Amino acid sequence: MKIITLRRFVPENTIITPGVLLEDKMPFAVTLELPWKNNANFISCIATGEKICKRYSSAKYPDTWQITGCDGRDLVLLHWGNFLKDTHGCVLVGEKFSDINNDGIMDIAESKNLLNEGFHELMKRTEGLDEFKLIIEQSYEWII
Repeated sequence: MKIITLRRFVPENTIITPGVLLEDKMPFAVTLELPWKNNANFISCIATGEKICKRYSSAKYPDTWQITGCDGRDLVLLHWGNFLKDTHGCVLVGEKFSDINNDGIMDIAESKNLLNEGFHELMKRTEGLDEFKLIIEQSYEWII
């Protein structure tokens, strides 16, 4: 089974939780999540640990991934998006961090604009799969 790691950086700042997606220890996309708030629906990132991601599609998010095993939460997705307001407890995937709207809060840039960026890279690496293992871990240092 394919394994992808989400390494989160847990800063003292509790507004966002930035991270990086890695395959075979090599980074290929960045992530943005809400801060940890005891796994509460819609306002918290999900707990660390091993999860299984399964193909998911809806009108709003066609062809993406649902993260299963989220301890009492459902419909937690890996999906594209730019701003913290886009997440509602999901994991946003993109190419790089940038304060797009100049509000002082880091956003995700180039999430799904071009075929070689962030979210598309995740989909390319998981093409043909029905599921993969996502290992979510935390770091208090921004290291890869």
